[in-house]
Amino acid sequence: MLVHFYEIRGCTCNNVDDRPVIVAPNGTPAVYLQHYHFTRLADGRWVHYLSNEEYAHIMTGYPDHDVTFAYAPGASVGGVGIPPTPTYTSPGTPVIEDEEEKRAGNRLAAIGFILLGLSFVLPTVMGGVMYGLTSTIDDGSGSPAVSALLMVMELLCSGAGLASFIIMIVTRIRYPKNTAGKVLMWFFIIGAILLAIATVLLIIACASCLNELKNCPG
Repeated sequence: MLVHFYEIRGCTCNNVDDRPVIVAPNGTPAVYLQHYHFTRLADGRWVHYLSNEEYAHIMTGYPDHDVTFAYAPGASVGGVGIPPTPTYTSPGTPVIEDEEEKRAGNRLAAIGFILLGLSFVLPTVMGGVMYGLTSTIDDGSGSPAVSALLMVMELLCSGAGLASFIIMIVTRIRYPKNTAGKVLMWFFIIGAILLAIATVLLIIACASCLNELKNCPG
């Protein structure tokens, strides 16, 4: 199939670094290549990195029919020999995160960080509370309210980390360019790696203890 990209007719589809592109035919005027943000590769080809909208439009004709990109009737020309600007942004330029999206992403990430911190702090607080209430519970005078409090704190400990993980996923999906969301994601990745290492070490230590017990005389 061929892609007629506005004034640049006869483009072919390809992939560069796992990104969909169209390749301009030889002899395409430089004014069009520059206007439509084509990039010259090391092998000399001029390619245009497709946006999601452009790729979806091409897929409507793939693989048997040519696809044409055209402007709406009456579109104004930007100058002599200069085509009008496309209605959607070029993927060749970096997408800047919207300020409102940035703030919303930061708020979500902040909540995730707070919950993640609570998942580490709450066990310590719960341990102190349990230590202080141990004698009351052991002598049989513990009230249902005390037991309920301990249960609630246990649920908070397990729920805070899970809630933070869910918020991280939501942040990464809704605001993929948000830096705070990426940092929160790396906290979980590093934590998962450390947990895996600790689990392996624990298994090795248990196996070593079992072997020593087997070798004990009697």
